[in-house]
Amino acid sequence: MENGQYPIARKVARAQRIMNAYQALLQSVGDTQTLVVTVNRRLARHLHERYAQMRQIQGDSVWETPRILPQNAWLETLWRELEERDGIQAQAVGLPLLLNASRESLAWEGVIAAHQSRYPLLKPAVAARGVMRAWGLLRQWRRSLDDLTGYDEPDVLAFRFWAAEFDALCAERGWLPSAALADELAGRITPPMLPKRLILAGFDQLTPQMQGFYFETLTALGVVVETWRADALADAQARCIPCSGLEAELRAALQWTRRTLLDNPAARIGIAAPNLPAIAEPLRRLSWEILRPHSRYEGVDPADAPLNISAGRPLSDYPAAHDALLGLRLCFGDASIARVGAFLRSPFLPGGLREAERRALLDARLRRLGRRAMRPDGLLRALSDGAGFAPASCPQLHERFGAALQAEEMGGLRQTRRPSAWAGVFSRTLARLGWPGDDRSLDSAEHQTVTAWGQCLSAMGALDDVSGAVDLHTALSQLTRLANERDFQPDGGLAQAQAMGLLEAAGEQFDALWIVGMIDEAWPPPPDPNPYLPLTLQRQWEMPRASAARERDYAEVITQRLLTCAPQVVVSWSVSEEDRPLRVSPLVAHLALEDADADADAPDVERYLGAPLESFEDMQAPAFDAQLNAPGGAGLFQSQSQCPFQAFARYRLRAESLEEPGSGPDARRRGQFAHRALDRFWRVTRDSAGLAALNDVALLERIVVCVGEVLAESLESGEDAAWWEAVTDLERGRLIHLLRNWLDGERQRMEPFTVTGLELPLTLQVGPLNVRARLDRVDRLDGDEALVIDYKTGLSSPAGWFGPRPADPQLPLYAAFAHELGPICGAAFGQLRPGNERFQAILTHSDAIPGGKALEQTQYSERAESWQAQLQAWRDVLIRLADAFASGAAAVDPIKPSACLYCGLQTLCRVDQLRGADAASAEQEDGDGV
Repeated sequence: MENGQYPIARKVARAQRIMNAYQALLQSVGDTQTLVVTVNRRLARHLHERYAQMRQIQGDSVWETPRILPQNAWLETLWRELEERDGIQAQAVGLPLLLNASRESLAWEGVIAAHQSRYPLLKPAVAARGVMRAWGLLRQWRRSLDDLTGYDEPDVLAFRFWAAEFDALCAERGWLPSAALADELAGRITPPMLPKRLILAGFDQLTPQMQGFYFETLTALGVVVETWRADALADAQARCIPCSGLEAELRAALQWTRRTLLDNPAARIGIAAPNLPAIAEPLRRLSWEILRPHSRYEGVDPADAPLNISAGRPLSDYPAAHDALLGLRLCFGDASIARVGAFLRSPFLPGGLREAERRALLDARLRRLGRRAMRPDGLLRALSDGAGFAPASCPQLHERFGAALQAEEMGGLRQTRRPSAWAGVFSRTLARLGWPGDDRSLDSAEHQTVTAWGQCLSAMGALDDVSGAVDLHTALSQLTRLANERDFQPDGGLAQAQAMGLLEAAGEQFDALWIVGMIDEAWPPPPDPNPYLPLTLQRQWEMPRASAARERDYAEVITQRLLTCAPQVVVSWSVSEEDRPLRVSPLVAHLALEDADADADAPDVERYLGAPLESFEDMQAPAFDAQLNAPGGAGLFQSQSQCPFQAFARYRLRAESLEEPGSGPDARRRGQFAHRALDRFWRVTRDSAGLAALNDVALLERIVVCVGEVLAESLESGEDAAWWEAVTDLERGRLIHLLRNWLDGERQRMEPFTVTGLELPLTLQVGPLNVRARLDRVDRLDGDEALVIDYKTGLSSPAGWFGPRPADPQLPLYAAFAHELGPICGAAFGQLRPGNERFQAILTHSDAIPGGKALEQTQYSERAESWQAQLQAWRDVLIRLADAFASGAAAVDPIKPSACLYCGLQTLCRVDQLRGADAASAEQEDGDGV
């Protein structure tokens, strides 16, 4: 790459080689009387590209587009010509209505649903897809329902009945299923509609239906039909590489691709896989990391992907379409809080950038309220007042959402309409919402997604003749299904490398090809016969996936083509999946084994950027202003001990993870109920004497009153009130039982006590930090000594109080620094767990509280010799933690892996990536990574 001519020379040489391999076919394409019909869209696109390169090499700058079409597209083109020829007289001359996949599936579903009493099914839609495939196989193999006579399997009998009903329905309404299109065309097409010469490209086998269409019907009409396949390369060399796992396998393939492209930027690289949809997402992620490493340092267009993956995703998975469906669901009915949050954070609504902060605050606020769902009117109120939190109000979204809800047609939502009419309602509703936004420009992929969404709405109109008038719920389900079933992939232009399935790759030629995932479970593919056709007949007729022998024979042909379609072919397989060993496919087991290249560890970023890179770690945050009150109270010390970055992110950056509302109050809120109920109880009862004065009936009555008052305060108003009533009824029984067991335990305390502090505010000076905290409870014992108590509804143990980084330093903080309490004789957890209500305490004398132990009686290895020495040890540890926080220590350094389980800040610290890098380094040092 020393001069600019190098890439051009490589491109010319490569194009010349391709032209030689395809010369006979490409020369034929130039004839306007010749049509090339390909086995799939990918090969058609590939041949178009090769033809363009040939014409450029010949010096042409303009040429007529060659006639190259995938088989299905050509058949549909012929049908459209018939429709255009007959015009408005099409129905009069008996031309049926061609059903696309959505129409046909809906028709089958209707047939199955109409006879549920005879053949009951839980999911008619799922059965409809399998039955439709069975009916298509019969037509493609030129078989009829009469061939199934005598087979009495329940599924076969059901299929025969449904298929007879479907055939009658098609005859009655003039419908043409797509699997019968070739047969219908055979009786209607005329020579002027056909080319003089037709070349079938890339077909390994033809169904009996298509063999008859091409070699009987078309031949009889004067068409010369030929077949073509790319020649095998005589100099192809293949090798096999075992890898430790899928991630290692994909990395090896992409790093090999990177090195090949660095050596020859004009190379045509292929990555093929027998299970491409299953590996598409990790392959897409790793392709950016390895093939475009500079994307981490420079802005790049997401549509300009470094790897073109021939595996689309459902349209509904793309953000713009997903948010359109989400907006419709919120306008027309209840939605979960998670969906409400996704709606609020959508960038495809007006003000998505300008109100982003307010909408994020509102999302967090709604989640904290504990609601599980919202109705449209409730969301509209929340957008207006921020759910009682004014900074979270969203006036722009409130205006748009209100306009969508107040439209006149919203009053007729209970009516039934044809799908095309509902499509209009949905389109107008989204327009009132302002979708797809107004404060940013859509990129290329988003524009294509919006266009595809419009096509989905248009496709709803095609359902009118099949479904008739439907209600709102059914119409929205139809639209969702269309978006789910539409396989979509934005066109990002020509990528440096192509990833595809094995059948697609077998029809093309490459400069280099890597085949991943070649394990015996995936290739040859296992048999998967259609359950609605007799297995013996499927095998007799040699239908696809009917037997292991057929799949192996077919896979052998494909494998041989793959191993000879590029000068260098690499085959890889994973030797294990988690703890399960895997075996290489027997079809490539004869290849010589090689180790993965030793230098395939890291992307050569410098060769991409043209300059050396410098890296450093910055684990030091700015120092904390000592004149300010430290945020977070006792939780700050726990976070600093668990992981310095956690404390920095949570208390300096104010980062929080979003709450996930469940079907009732979460553990945190249920703990608050118990705390508040005990707080109310002791404000009335005051001491051990007051507790002892209550008999069992009086104690229960007081508990019931305290619990009722707490739950009444927590009851939500508005649209969720009825649900909260039911939830609090359940909570009431749980809390009464919990508090009764707990207070029965407190009755066993031998030493008199007085509760002198409840939710006691404290101001503590810990090293350079001024800390404000709140102590659950303080008991004053007979000797005027204080016992500090902290209620816990989770598992807890005093073991977390010790060591240089204590896991739970809250009570040591109070005991060591709450000087205003006077002499402190101990600290205790009040464990409020159903069936395990007890104190866990360390005291100066063990008989002060049930379950308490004197410090000398404990077995903790890092405890001090005396209570006073222990208090001083805690002061030293906590001051060190305070010094570290104040100085800005913010290293990602969890005390143990479990510290990250409930942190919720992993997206900030990326600890999993750090652990992955550490594991990779350790594996490299050991020299025997698995």
